[in-house]
Amino acid sequence: MQELTGVNHNTGDQNKDMTDARQARDMKDTLTVLNYLQERHPFCSDPSLRSISTGVHAHPSVNVDKAKAVGNTILVSMDGQTTAEYTFKKRDQAITMSTKSSVKIDGEAVQMDPQLLFQRLTIAAKASQDLASVFKYELCSHPSALFDISLLLRQPQKPVLADAIGRSIHQAMFNLLILLIYHANLKSHNLFFTPEPKKSTKKPRVWNIKAVKQQLGPSMCTHILFIHAIAGCDTTSRLYGIGKGAPLKKFTTSSEFREQATVFDTQSASTAEVVSAGENALLCLYNGKPGEGLDSLRHKRFCEKVATSTSHVQPQSLPPTSAAAKYHSLRVYYQVQQWKGTVDELLPQEWGWKESDGGLVPVQTDLPPAPLELLRVIRCTCKTDCMQPEVHMQEA
Repeated sequence: MQELTGVNHNTGDQNKDMTDARQARDMKDTLTVLNYLQERHPFCSDPSLRSISTGVHAHPSVNVDKAKAVGNTILVSMDGQTTAEYTFKKRDQAITMSTKSSVKIDGEAVQMDPQLLFQRLTIAAKASQDLASVFKYELCSHPSALFDISLLLRQPQKPVLADAIGRSIHQAMFNLLILLIYHANLKSHNLFFTPEPKKSTKKPRVWNIKAVKQQLGPSMCTHILFIHAIAGCDTTSRLYGIGKGAPLKKFTTSSEFREQATVFDTQSASTAEVVSAGENALLCLYNGKPGEGLDSLRHKRFCEKVATSTSHVQPQSLPPTSAAAKYHSLRVYYQVQQWKGTVDELLPQEWGWKESDGGLVPVQTDLPPAPLELLRVIRCTCKTDCMQPEVHMQEA
């Protein structure tokens, strides 16, 4: 038959999914998914809509889970109209959790891209009032130097002190290493730390805690918890644009920075002392002058970037406002005291956190994105998605 038809029949590997290697890989992937879901409980009785990966609860306005009904409503509204007559309205679209951030103007939530909002507010401020005075506000929907677009704390990309110790290590294991460096006693027996090695690692890494403490020096080991927390850990924000070794270098070169570290390591420090020390510490990290103030430094850096940059100024590239830095400093102090084991008498709600949906979420700031009169000026009149580079304004 093959000779008659001129077609050759060849057999190949059948049922590849049944091989031992494929079954082992499938089982490993299945266990990974199960462990991921077990930690996040996606099938609990809580009816609220939330992100499985981050745990963030959706705003009541989010209706993407009813996308079919939203689409059907749009289709019904099209009946009897021609393509030239019909206009898609932004308010009729399905709202997702990743929808652009919004700001409240006279009680109405106005959705706008954070970068575009920053551009409009700065341009409007130049025309309507003293530009320097408005930089105590974020001029953005959230403190972008401390929080990402999903309103989560900016997470550290790499352990801050890893280079000083001479090794790279996973963030969770690095936190444990920092605690060992702080709490270990040089007069005790030798203490070695060996984290779980990666698959690609041929030789396991071992830290001699005594040797590390001697390398860093007693002063740095005393304040290492603050040095680690101020630049970002699991419960404090990473500072956008601040290098991973900046706090370490500042501690060795700046007496002003070391003085602020002492406040964070004091068990009985007041919130006012912590807020003041935190702003001064951030001024050091952003290379500001003592007593200058973060708000003043923000305006100064903005003017410098406008004069030298060939593109739009990114809001996250500026230092945080004093209002946002206040809560970052409180969270840093609370975390340092927790690592030291002296946090029993402190309430997280008084140190940069607030209760929400049965849990704790970080407080971003206590000021609006901008003065109300400025927000009223920049309200966009576009009927389509507000992403155009031009600035559309209407009089208040």
